Amino acid sequence: MSEAGVDAYSADAQFAWPVRHAVALVLAVAGLAFLGGRVLRAVAKLDFEPAIGAFIIVSTYVLVYGIQLGIIAFVASRRGVSFADSVALRAAPRLAGWIALSVGLAFILRLVALAYSGFMVWRGWLLPGWDANPLKYFPPGIAGGVAMVLIIVVMAPVVEEMVFRGVFLPALSARVREAWAIAISSAVFSAMHLNMFGFLPVLFVGVSLAVLRLRSKSLWAPIACHAAFNGIGIAAVFLLKTGGAV
Repeated sequence: MSEAGVDAYSADAQFAWPVRHAVALVLAVAGLAFLGGRVLRAVAKLDFEPAIGAFIIVSTYVLVYGIQLGIIAFVASRRGVSFADSVALRAAPRLAGWIALSVGLAFILRLVALAYSGFMVWRGWLLPGWDANPLKYFPPGIAGGVAMVLIIVVMAPVVEEMVFRGVFLPALSARVREAWAIAISSAVFSAMHLNMFGFLPVLFVGVSLAVLRLRSKSLWAPIACHAAFNGIGIAAVFLLKTGGAV
């Protein structure tokens, strides 16, 4: 472990993931994310009843995220630490204040992302992967709405934060300077979304989440920010759809 890594990490947590295990987890997540995306698009193209389509989508993501959590639990068990300690899912000083700050930050990050998208559309600089209407990947009606909230606002923020800010970021922070750990983990996080149009705003979000994780000493702050950011995005898309903009 480098001296810089010790300074950045030793006071932050009791457990640092081995880099090889963290990288293996991220690669597994990439494959599972691809699988989940394929199922999402397949269900959107097939003529399922909304409730059945929503059930298939939610079940797929429960499996996808469950495998990721299972990998984390297995490695934590082999290393002799609890699941919560292995991802810094713990209380911390002034945690309530950090969570309140995180939710407020989510609004700012969403405004920045919307401004970026608006500017890119205005300039006509549409890149591969741009899609203003993610609602089309979910069944219509209440069933699709519930599935979307469960996956995007609940499951994704919790599991993605465990992987990228609970596992990957600390593994890097224990071995390289903090700034590099934040930059690398955020770039990988953004690239994993497979959206060239949104790479920069997601990168900015990733950096913000990483800083929250390191400064708050807990994973709860970035989870709160991530969930609020996604929730605000869904609400915005619903409003735009109601107004006929998407």
